[in-house]
Amino acid sequence: MRKDDQQYMQQMTAAQSYSIGVQTRLPILFMFFSGVAIQQIVSLVNAAQQHDMRHVWIDVGVLLLIFLCGVYFWVFSIRRQQVIIANEGIIYVTDMYTLYTPWENILRATSSPYGGLPALQLRTSAEALPIEQGIRERRAAIKMRLRGRRSVKIQSRYEVYNYIPLTNNREGGLWQDVRRHLPDLEMNLPATQPVKQSISTRIF
Repeated sequence: MRKDDQQYMQQMTAAQSYSIGVQTRLPILFMFFSGVAIQQIVSLVNAAQQHDMRHVWIDVGVLLLIFLCGVYFWVFSIRRQQVIIANEGIIYVTDMYTLYTPWENILRATSSPYGGLPALQLRTSAEALPIEQGIRERRAAIKMRLRGRRSVKIQSRYEVYNYIPLTNNREGGLWQDVRRHLPDLEMNLPATQPVKQSISTRIF
């Protein structure tokens, strides 16, 4: 766990950290790399038809670079993530962003539109605030890691930032902690879900 995440836990009371094996696929990255790759493939085909070997090798090199970058960002986006449960709310930590919301801002438990895994849906979207400020003022806050400590405004048409993924194992410690803080949580989920690739592990 990063130093910042440890500070968040110290700022909250009765904090518990869980490691979850959720794969968060980021559609915007997929579309970006797909679009660039298609453009380079078209350029490669045109260069081959014109027997322009110089541009053929350039396009091959660019395609290889796109592939390597795509693999890097894919692995970067699906690394193990943390969910921190505390009296003040819940924090979702990934390698790309950290999201905090107080319990009263949780609307329901539902299936995430990105992967179909169980997730907590936010009532109102998080603001681009320092996580410490969000905890202190009990306001949903988000901080993008790729921009260091600087907050950024979220202007994405995707709703990935409105969900905090959980695990399929609804009898595990993570779900028990969630139910303890949200005993009347609305459950908009299928009756049963397979338990796979989603075992939560209590860290503390």
